[in-house]
Amino acid sequence: MIECGSGSLRQNQHRSPAKKVPLPYVKRLWRLMETGLSNKEIALKLHVSLATVKTHINNIYSKLQVRGRLQALECARTLDLF
Repeated sequence: MIECGSGSLRQNQHRSPAKKVPLPYVKRLWRLMETGLSNKEIALKLHVSLATVKTHINNIYSKLQVRGRLQALECARTLDLF
């Protein structure tokens, strides 16, 4: 079990022990988040709406059980997601 954010993340026992590989789009989103771009700037770079970026980022926060961008980036590094 790996502690991350406000809770702990456990690997699903019914799945393969191999790490899930993020989709290329999500990887690109992470890279742009790391550079410090705003959600609006990320949306422009990815050619998607601001609402789409916010949805993806909020889904990431939820999966990592974090409350903000810095926590999410730290957690992703801890879990070696990228």
